[in-house]
Amino acid sequence: MSMAWRWSSPAYGISSTESAPSCWERGRLVRIERASANKTRWNSSPCSGTRALLASADETAPEAAVTARSGVGAMPADLLGQAEQARHAGDYATARDLYRRAATGQGATAEAAWVALARMELSLGHAAQAREATKQRQDHFGQGTLSPESQWIDVRTYRQTGDLARARALAEELVRRYPSSPQARAASQWLSSD
Repeated sequence: MSMAWRWSSPAYGISSTESAPSCWERGRLVRIERASANKTRWNSSPCSGTRALLASADETAPEAAVTARSGVGAMPADLLGQAEQARHAGDYATARDLYRRAATGQGATAEAAWVALARMELSLGHAAQAREATKQRQDHFGQGTLSPESQWIDVRTYRQTGDLARARALAEELVRRYPSSPQARAASQWLSSD
């Protein structure tokens, strides 16, 4: 028997079946953990509008789901989790490498890896590297699920470097294209205070 995941997010209009679903809430990656053996339960995640049906057939404990694998063949979600741990530990070089490795896959986890890398670079004051990560996300996923977040990061990088005209133009585009997103609300607030 194998582990089955079904999850959806009405807030982001996504639905998926994958080995380790995750989502973004307030700029941080949230993993939806597996249920204990032979139990099925609904779990409200911290992600707005996200509910996951967690069904387990062969896991003995939820802790088994978060055991990170490394090396060749590691799952993108595991790499993403390891990258988050490295970032929290201040090991940014390792985090960069792990984010990039996680981003080589397909789907929501790979897209989330590019955004996480961009957010880390932005927080470190590396605006050009943050924009490069959002560009990679755009090149691989186009108007993917995390487009509003990616564009908001770009707005913030231009603000960080003092290019307020470019930041303003991107913020206005963000509000126009994704009016109901949290990032559009943040952009509107910044535009009205500027």
